[in-house]
Amino acid sequence: MAEHRVALIAPSHWHYPMYRPAFLGPDVRIAGIWDPSPPLARQVAAEFDAPVFATVDELLSRSGAGFAFAFGAHADMPAIASRLIDGGMPFSIEKPAGLHGDHIAGIRRAARRADVFVSIPFHYRLSALARALSATLPLPSPDFLHMQCSVHAGSPLRFADSSPWLVEPGRAGGGCLMNLGHHPIDLLSWITGADVVSVQATLSDKAWRLAVEDHASLSLVLSDGTVASLETSYRQPARAADYMDFHISLAHRAFTAKREGERLAFLDTASGASRSVDGGWRFKDYFADYVRATLSRAQAGGSPVAGLEDLERTQRVIDAAYLSAKTGRSTVPQRVVSID
Repeated sequence: MAEHRVALIAPSHWHYPMYRPAFLGPDVRIAGIWDPSPPLARQVAAEFDAPVFATVDELLSRSGAGFAFAFGAHADMPAIASRLIDGGMPFSIEKPAGLHGDHIAGIRRAARRADVFVSIPFHYRLSALARALSATLPLPSPDFLHMQCSVHAGSPLRFADSSPWLVEPGRAGGGCLMNLGHHPIDLLSWITGADVVSVQATLSDKAWRLAVEDHASLSLVLSDGTVASLETSYRQPARAADYMDFHISLAHRAFTAKREGERLAFLDTASGASRSVDGGWRFKDYFADYVRATLSRAQAGGSPVAGLEDLERTQRVIDAAYLSAKTGRSTVPQRVVSID
């Protein structure tokens, strides 16, 4: 089995523990670690018997890594991406890779010029839920009518030790919408093939009274006429059995589908026939699949699971949502421009 030599950049990020099982796999060797917190870098390194480097540049030049998984505070991600691109290192970077869409557009341009592979962990695309939809009809489909989705996580204060920046607007860019909204927005675009053209948003900080929102409600209209409702929050009870609470329902011309437990229940529009299939989504279940798929695709010279253009598209929707909440009016997301 070929060994992938992997660099870890800023694993103090709150998502790192979800990736960790994949990095412990027999086909992965952690070749080097950098984190802005040296004690945390040493703690992670000890588990892998890996060297710690004082800077990203040192890691790139001395570790012998062939691929990097990059994390970090949202405000720090553009600079991290820039160093990796300048070093010619293929990499995956956690969403949102910056504070707004212009940050991502800049990374896209730099990566295109340097011809560097960059992957975004939109792992909803790898879930049993996505497989169930793909097995039902060819995706993307222009015949979706409506999607309703809600994603609820616990308080960001759980990560005060590793990721205190989560509650700082200047470093996180926002709250629950910025952290939890990208995945369902990407799923919506992925299954429909259409762009969001109108956003109406309401935000609240009532639950935690932090500097970032703990609840967001979005009404979206797509270019093909599909409408969608999206809700995100930091209101999942601390002792809940599931790490996150997730609900989704879909209306298509041919069927309706609704997630019930770990199943996806379909109802045929024409016949009324019903069926239930595996609709697994659990947030933590698909990080390992994402790591394996990403390393395999990069090694084979293929395309990533999702790319920077996909990320910019979701971020432009989120940017529009923050503007809508501020102005009280519906907002048109900035269009994602192709880069030749």
